[in-house]
Amino acid sequence: MIRSSHRRLSAVLLRLCGARLDVPAGETVSALDVTQQELVQLANMSRSMVGRILDDMEQAGQIVRRYGQISFVGRDVLKQQLMEEVL
Repeated sequence: MIRSSHRRLSAVLLRLCGARLDVPAGETVSALDVTQQELVQLANMSRSMVGRILDDMEQAGQIVRRYGQISFVGRDVLKQQLMEEVL
């Protein structure tokens, strides 16, 4: 399990949209129909922590949240952050 909460949630979001590190961008989805509660369960984190991290991601321009949906704006930035940590 990834110890960093921010990295763990980023990895969950990327996995859900099909954007693993070795998948070309054209084969991924740009929006997910997912609730915050579902992310809590998938990332094994508290609801407040997921909310804070999603707020940070939204302020950084990486995602746009709507009720029950997350759209990716800076998906490549998320992938790059995870790849830097792996290497």
